[in-house]
Amino acid sequence: SDLLRYSSPAENGVVTAKDALLELKFAKKTKLVSVELVDQDQNKILLDLPHTSLMWKQHKVKIPHLSKGRYSAKWLAR
Repeated sequence: SDLLRYSSPAENGVVTAKDALLELKFAKKTKLVSVELVDQDQNKILLDLPHTSLMWKQHKVKIPHLSKGRYSAKWLAR
């Protein structure tokens, strides 16, 4: 996307049980509305957002303890 400048883990990358933080950097101040992790069985884990009401260029979201496996991160921002 033109709005997303950087993400860790990388955009379209895999989140693993070793990852403790999801970091998103945007081209302009953006409100992060939701972030969820989806496992291989399509189970969803909604992550807690520390600044959902604030506009930031950079968002860091803590990833909870995960079972072993591969997860993808899905987020919504405005």
